Amino acid sequence: MNQVEISRLLHALNYRWHRNVVSSQEKAGIDQETIVNGRILGHLEFTKEDVYQKDLEKVVGLTKSAISAILSRMEQKGYIERQSVQGDARLKRIVLTEYGHRITHDLKQAMDEADATFVKGLSEAEQQELIRMLRIIHTNMKELEAESKP
Repeated sequence: MNQVEISRLLHALNYRWHRNVVSSQEKAGIDQETIVNGRILGHLEFTKEDVYQKDLEKVVGLTKSAISAILSRMEQKGYIERQSVQGDARLKRIVLTEYGHRITHDLKQAMDEADATFVKGLSEAEQQELIRMLRIIHTNMKELEAESKP
């Protein structure tokens, strides 16, 4: 019976976490076509190396055409720009605009506030124990995925 309750709670937590992420992004002014916008903005903000479309394909796990469409919409909204790379006209570096930096900062602040709410009432030791247990569950799920692949 414990496994059923754990599964039910994990599903409910995932659902509520997703709703809070979407709400945080909306508060930060990000249109909610997709949660991927926030992941891309965060990656661009916190990665110190140059970022190219192929990098983002790996980060968010989407196809070249899907990422290309998302980047085009993000560019239209003023979050990013694609800069030519000297020596390779086909390669474009993806960079945040000033507006993109501002949106990312607002998004991070909203996410930090939401994250603090998620663990409200848990001591530091309890938070560390929760992280430890969730890592075990995550590892188990990755192993199950690997076993089910042909």
